[in-house]
Amino acid sequence: MVGIAVVSEPAMRLIESTLQEDLLVNVARNNRNAHNGRMADIINKMEREQMEDVLQSLAEARPKAAETLRGLLFTFDDIIKLPAKSRLALFDQIPTERVVLALKGTDATFRNSILSTLSGRARRVVETELSSGGPAPHREVVKARRMIADLALEMAERGELELNSEEDDEEIY
Repeated sequence: MVGIAVVSEPAMRLIESTLQEDLLVNVARNNRNAHNGRMADIINKMEREQMEDVLQSLAEARPKAAETLRGLLFTFDDIIKLPAKSRLALFDQIPTERVVLALKGTDATFRNSILSTLSGRARRVVETELSSGGPAPHREVVKARRMIADLALEMAERGELELNSEEDDEEIY
């Protein structure tokens, strides 16, 4: 459903009403935390623009639910907000080629923040690949970013990293 390029208006309304019924109307029957987690998991798999559209629509109908969901969402773009120690723990688990793919098309500030987390050797390999490599298929870039974000969520669930921290985010060199 997320990968479909063009969806007709009647089909979109049908999908929206079905999702609303399944995910919002039946909330009383489900455990609220499990429900929010399930919704966040579905929305997390969408691209950023689609996520924002869904959250905006939800905010119009249920502002509190939208705010709760915003707190549960985590995407590749949010990695820059992780504390330095958490980014280090995360990128220690990711193969260099996956990092290269994920960083394709990112802005310099974001890229430098991630590169500062890598070991010296890994950083040089990634920088070389990014500067000399050609463009990667969009689907592969999205897949690499989603894998990294999913790994961050899994590691947070296991207590191996913090997604949100009050500490100042220092760069790692």
